[in-house]
Amino acid sequence: MRKGLGKGKGKGYKNIQGRDPKIHSDSARGRKQPQRMPNLSKLENEYKVLLNNDIRDFSQGLENIKTKKRMDEIEKTFKDSEKRLKFIKEQSPKRFTKAMEEQAIDNEEKDSIFQGETDLGKINEKFNDSDLRQFSGGDNYYSWSILFPRFKLTDGTKYLSEKAQAYWLMDIVGSYQSSPKFRGEEFQVWKLKKGKGKEAIVTADDGNDNILRTQKIPYTDFFDKYDGDEIKLYFTNGIILLPSEY
Repeated sequence: MRKGLGKGKGKGYKNIQGRDPKIHSDSARGRKQPQRMPNLSKLENEYKVLLNNDIRDFSQGLENIKTKKRMDEIEKTFKDSEKRLKFIKEQSPKRFTKAMEEQAIDNEEKDSIFQGETDLGKINEKFNDSDLRQFSGGDNYYSWSILFPRFKLTDGTKYLSEKAQAYWLMDIVGSYQSSPKFRGEEFQVWKLKKGKGKEAIVTADDGNDNILRTQKIPYTDFFDKYDGDEIKLYFTNGIILLPSEY
């Protein structure tokens, strides 16, 4: 609180009454105040909301500078590069590409970050439709992200996510479910189609070829691991599954 300042009546610093005199005392002695640690859980929830808005704007050809700036700020909070990159990849593939360029991490380091407990050699082997058709339904369901606790994967989609490091694709499916356009669709068909170079296109329809959403993926190495040009997923009753499991 300042008293008498603004009309020549003030006496400078002595006339400023701080809420905590100790802060001024420590500051005068060059002592730094302890900084409060960020609430990472709260930031992740905020990031989820921003990501949903970003995906919506992106699909409509729009760009919100304030949203992107805040997402950048949250990402920078994760100062440890491995945790930061893992967090970004789980949330948004297009922003992960930018982060990878900034960090200049080579392929070997990327594998060490994201392989988890899965054998790296098996990840690098290509898989195809024949591998996916071995999954024909079951009673096992898996959560994959704290951001989407209501949605589950099956044995088949869990295998797909680990084999192609494609949990980001499951995140895209989960992210759109909060949109009013998707809430009324009890059955959805999601497709990832190979584009030019490393590009890909994600489309969602209502099962009758009525397109609900299309999203361009500017970079993905999914088709370096999958021997095909298109992958199809179903979403129903909060479960993402392969066609062979339906």
